[in-house]
Amino acid sequence: MLRPLITWLTPFRACFGHEAQRISLGQYINGLLSDSPRKSMQAMQARLTAPVAYQAFHHFVTEAPWPASRVWRSLIVQLPERRGAFVLDDTGLSKKGEHSVGVARQYSGTLGKIGNCQVAVTAALWTGVRAWVIGAALYLPEEWVTDPARRRQARVPEMTVFETKGELGLRLLRRARSARLKVTAVVGDSAYGDATAFRTALHRMKLASALGILSTTSVFRGRPRLQPPTRRIRPSRAYHRRPRPTLATHDIR
Repeated sequence: MLRPLITWLTPFRACFGHEAQRISLGQYINGLLSDSPRKSMQAMQARLTAPVAYQAFHHFVTEAPWPASRVWRSLIVQLPERRGAFVLDDTGLSKKGEHSVGVARQYSGTLGKIGNCQVAVTAALWTGVRAWVIGAALYLPEEWVTDPARRRQARVPEMTVFETKGELGLRLLRRARSARLKVTAVVGDSAYGDATAFRTALHRMKLASALGILSTTSVFRGRPRLQPPTRRIRPSRAYHRRPRPTLATHDIR
């Protein structure tokens, strides 16, 4: 049963520069799909029929540098279907410790509550028949990019800056479009629908969208007019919305 999977994985071998990495890649996939109830490196390696040395396996999983973006591009190139709706969602990964990159107490849809977890922004192409996973990006809470000591300990690259989930979603969307996928619409929940910058970017791309919003989000018919504050406040450039009869606020659920 694993033979077709190994055949499908063959084009991805070019994404790994060293032969040792390519061998460890196959063993890592076999370990993930094994019947081991635990997916630690020791448990996965114990299920392999001809495992490489544990040190080499550990190095591949924890140390070896390889570009994830190249793997995703290779995946998108192989997609047999090229047109559909771009679906954004969050995937929560429950964690017990504090050292996994990006871990924090945050909301996870997987848990259905706020908990200690990592969160990845994931993207799929929905063709009307099936969904193809085409991207994922780890969300880093702000404390993970503003604390130099924590960055060094977790080996977060120095050039990494804080990005909202909406910004990560836009990055995945642009990569999909640059790979010549025909995106007909964008679908997401309120994590993206409540982000004004995200909605504005979709409008500029002339993409249709179906995005959830919170029940407390205000929607205006037409562009609201602004007026300067009647008294000086800080910041001095703040403006108030001028009420007018033609404005209306609606809850969209």
